[in-house]
Amino acid sequence: MKKQRILFMFYSIVFGWMGAHRYYLGQTACAVFYSLFFWTGIPLLVALIEFIVYSQINDKKFDAMYNKAEKIG
Repeated sequence: MKKQRILFMFYSIVFGWMGAHRYYLGQTACAVFYSLFFWTGIPLLVALIEFIVYSQINDKKFDAMYNKAEKIG
């Protein structure tokens, strides 16, 4: 399944406090960390920072980072 930057950003801003955006990328170990420590507020802050960072990159760079195995053509 091709991962989309806009969906990643949606998950990070809405469900980032529980690590949904990391589960979406398949980074389970990191996502478990978010899920275990959501009550501290730190994962929410980190997800907000990730939202800002990933809103600044373009789709081609995102594809190069997370869709390497799913090259088209």
